[in-house]
Amino acid sequence: MVQDRCLNFQGLVDMREPLSLAGQKYGKLTIIGRIKKHHLRTRWECLCDCGNIKIIDQSSIRNGHTKSCGCLKKERLKGNTNNKVHGMKGTIIYQTWRAMKQRCTNKGHVNYHNYGGRGISICDRWLESFESFYEDMGERPTGKTLDRIDSNGNYCKENCKWSTKKEQCINRRNPWITRRANNGTR
Repeated sequence: MVQDRCLNFQGLVDMREPLSLAGQKYGKLTIIGRIKKHHLRTRWECLCDCGNIKIIDQSSIRNGHTKSCGCLKKERLKGNTNNKVHGMKGTIIYQTWRAMKQRCTNKGHVNYHNYGGRGISICDRWLESFESFYEDMGERPTGKTLDRIDSNGNYCKENCKWSTKKEQCINRRNPWITRRANNGTR
């Protein structure tokens, strides 16, 4: 694509001449016109195929990051049956499920060495679906947290219950025995 920029005496593009994207189409966006720079960024007014008008940074348009006003993402989510919206994202039970997943699957998590690093995993049913976890465990009772009955076992319906902090203290592995078995190292 030939750009509307001038070549200087060395045959290089003169960056002082503005790039004209007006009339061009990027994804679902048609560029209407250039608007005033914002924090040294060139911005363009764009008309989306759905009819919305949006102002977008030139770099986001040209690198392909922005392809619509946001309607494209909504269309994809609507058509994706695996990406269900349960409406519980900010709840305690959802945070419990996410924390469990992080401890067992994220090597960068501060407690990964005590869970995933020791081979503790999550059953496929819970790993893939918050709804399944919620169906099996129900609401988190006040004053209780997720606990594994066998502290060396995996997270699954048969091995998990809601326990108080006192109950969890009883159901702990002995760190001294663990250290001794590993020659004094964790």
